[in-house]
Amino acid sequence: MIKSNRSENVSSDSNDLENRRDIIRTRLLQYPSIRHFKNSIKRIKDEHLLMKILVKVEEVLNDYTCGDKKRGDLAGIRAAEITYKGIYYRLAYIAYSDDDSTEINILFIYFGSRENYYSKKLKKIFKGNTSLNKLRRESK
Repeated sequence: MIKSNRSENVSSDSNDLENRRDIIRTRLLQYPSIRHFKNSIKRIKDEHLLMKILVKVEEVLNDYTCGDKKRGDLAGIRAAEITYKGIYYRLAYIAYSDDDSTEINILFIYFGSRENYYSKKLKKIFKGNTSLNKLRRESK
């Protein structure tokens, strides 16, 4: 009688999947970001969504103007759109330059679904007129 190694294959497949997710998360978290962005990335379990985020982050780093400028309470923030499985997500970031430099720096702020994104999550981060300097200090 032949014994199946099915349980061994399932556990090794789940370990491989978790390792791939960890690698993607590590790459995403190496970019300048604040704790809200890091926490939102750590909660994601879907490897394909993490890859879509990584691709969008690299697109933003190559061309910071790809995201839409926000107005009103969120002026100065840009949001790039990601669609996955029929759900709309937003990647919020700030593009800025230092006074003595012409180089554009990107600071990732938050990632989440479009639903309640602007009214609850992002505005809560900027409650009390959070300054760019405060966000930059938090990212270090």
